[in-house]
Amino acid sequence: AWYTNPNRRSASERTIDTVSNKLATECTPERAKKKVQETDASSFSGDIFVDAGGANTSERDDVHQCSDTKPSVSLAVNKTSGGYNLVATVGQGTHPISSDKFPGKVIFSFKGNELPGGSFTINSNGTTTYKNFKPTSSGEVTVTVVDSVLYDATASRQVASAATQGITNLRQVGNQVRWNSSLPANTVFQVCYSGGPDPDGCFSTTGSSQSLNSLAAGEYDIIVSAGGSSAGPITVSL
Repeated sequence: AWYTNPNRRSASERTIDTVSNKLATECTPERAKKKVQETDASSFSGDIFVDAGGANTSERDDVHQCSDTKPSVSLAVNKTSGGYNLVATVGQGTHPISSDKFPGKVIFSFKGNELPGGSFTINSNGTTTYKNFKPTSSGEVTVTVVDSVLYDATASRQVASAATQGITNLRQVGNQVRWNSSLPANTVFQVCYSGGPDPDGCFSTTGSSQSLNSLAAGEYDIIVSAGGSSAGPITVSL
């Protein structure tokens, strides 16, 4: 007859923290979590690392604490003659930005997709620049920083298409934005605002200026677009 080990247990799925290589807790960031299978092998062995990919499944993540300060990142969008320079400024949290096991990362993406050459390894606080970004349509640029224990933070800004022919010289004049246009008369312009105290939104106008008096006081990013052309963003202060 076959011998049946009374301690034998079926395979089960566990979630480990890839930084400490121990069981994940409520404080473990999602980026650090990995699901592994515990198999029957551990029922026949006293070695706590015998399955689960070498993880210690008898102890809990002791690297991440719920009181930890996460890293920070801000994003500046600087207009160039043919596109944008995207500048990320990174700040350290509780843990170092980089380690041998998990080097720090800054990742730029557009509309949810990582930009070509948009992942940078960083060793400390400071700025990282993605140069001469030339989007062919308007959309959201996002930068993500990932530190040495896989905490992350993000920042986003709206950008217009780099093809700005037709709308130029977007500027603030008092509580208005104004622009120059070579588009046909009666063109409807969308004047979109984001990043301020009021929820993101747009005005429509057939002129070459738009009053911002209806917005709450604060700073906003403004993009003007029409007929496949666009200008901005510029930051206005009301």
